[in-house]
Amino acid sequence: PKRKREVTAEEAELWAKEEGLLFVEASAKSGENVEEAFERATRDILDKVRRGVFDDDRVRVSAPPPS
Repeated sequence: PKRKREVTAEEAELWAKEEGLLFVEASAKSGENVEEAFERATRDILDKVRRGVFDDDRVRVSAPPPS
């Protein structure tokens, strides 16, 4: 049986935007938008690393240091 939504997609998207979060509606059951969600999250994280949003010396985006 199909369950009633607790929160609409529009509400969730608005909340995510207000909080500065990524929003992708996806379904683990059907697989719909799952790959897109991971791809968008990956691009978002990489962009933030490149912009220096994360203050962590362990993160490297450029070529690895010489051995």
